[in-house]
Amino acid sequence: MADKVEWLNKIRNVVQLKGGVVKGGTKEGGLPIRHSLSDGSLDTMARRPADPEEELRWMSQEVRGYVEAVLNSLAANVPKAVVLCQVEKAKEDMLNQLYSSISAQSTARIEELLLEDQNVKRKRERFQKQSSILSKLTRQLSIHDNRAAAASSWSDGGGSEESSPRTTSGKGDEWRSAFDSAANGRADINRSSSIGHHRRNSDPLQNGDENTGSNSASRRTSNRLPPAPPPSYKY
Repeated sequence: MADKVEWLNKIRNVVQLKGGVVKGGTKEGGLPIRHSLSDGSLDTMARRPADPEEELRWMSQEVRGYVEAVLNSLAANVPKAVVLCQVEKAKEDMLNQLYSSISAQSTARIEELLLEDQNVKRKRERFQKQSSILSKLTRQLSIHDNRAAAASSWSDGGGSEESSPRTTSGKGDEWRSAFDSAANGRADINRSSSIGHHRRNSDPLQNGDENTGSNSASRRTSNRLPPAPPPSYKY
């Protein structure tokens, strides 16, 4: 009997250490009160004084409740722990694979990987090539535009130069016609003066004296002198 009581005390101590609290006491009616925290709740029940077998059954129920609580806690937390362990293991495997793949590369390859990504490098080279082609086309277009502008200005200058000789020649023709008319007028004057002189010699009474006739002829001749030629006129 003493062995059973000692064994029950040991079980009770184990339950208390695991989170359960079992206290035995007596009240006015001599009834023991059981406080169990194994399932997280306070269970108070009045019991009659029990024999060892009843006490064993009671302890087995306490242990069963504690085991159920532990199993429930494990069922709630083990999947999370398992997932966490799987994540950590996958992370470690990936890091090991990365380290091994980097170690297998040469030093030049590692420097190239650290400097620039291949996709970015290809895109950058393509963009540089397109930019150089675009700048070359822009220079060619500017050269063609300058040539076209020079040709158009040269054609405009040639047309103006061609039109200016025509104008000069037209002015020269006008001056030539003026000189011709002046020469013809002088010949007419000389002819008329010779005719008048002949008439005066033949009829001095009708035409007046010789001096008066020569003076009038000289006045008419001085009034019909041609204008001076322009400086640009060439004979």
